[in-house]
Order: sequence, then C-alpha cells, then structure tokens
Amino acid sequence: MTLAARFDELAALPHGWHDGDGRPIAPGCIADARDLATHIADALGFSAPDIGPSADLDGGLVIEWPDSAPYPYPSVHLAGDGTVRCASLGGVADLDLLSYDRAAIVAWLRSVLP
Repeated sequence: MTLAARFDELAALPHGWHDGDGRPIAPGCIADARDLATHIADALGFSAPDIGPSADLDGGLVIEWPDSAPYPYPSVHLAGDGTVRCASLGGVADLDLLSYDRAAIVAWLRSVLP
C-alpha cells in the first residue's frame, strides 16, 4: 500500500473505529504526518514509515521506522490535541512538543541516529 493510500484509509476511520472507542484521526494529524513522512524520506533517507492510529484512541497517529535497524526504532506520536512525543528504544532522551515542529523532530531523529 502506498503512503497516500494509507493516509486516505486513516483519514476515513469513523468515530468508534476500535470496538466502539476511538476518535476519528484529526485532520491536522494527517497533514502533519504526510509532511513529516515525506520530509524524513527525503532528508534522512529512511524508507516509508509504518503509520497507524494512536493506541490512545485520541484521534492521533503514530509514525514508526522499524526498518531503521540498526538504529533504535524511532517513533513519533502526533496526538489528536496537537502535542507530539518522540521516543526510541535506544535510551536517547524522548522529546515532547506542545505542537508540531518538523525542524525539532528532524533534529531529534538525527540525534537518534549513530
């Protein structure tokens, strides 16, 4: 599935998509995730990420790069309220943002890479 098709699929999730729970994905999350996924592929050479709805069911998305091995599996959670959390398995400090900031996320990803 292409990234464009995946974003369309996620944008179409209805209220209650997860066993009666789960808010629809916020349009701002879709826009920010498209921007980030495209920029990261171009700037850092990462392959297409895995993108899915947030396990918090908050209308947000999680973007992960599992193929970044041997890197520490970075992920970015774009919450439905606009906040952002970046985390990895490698012990690198997490990054919490009050709003989407592509430059800060890219800087964090560069700090995760060896």
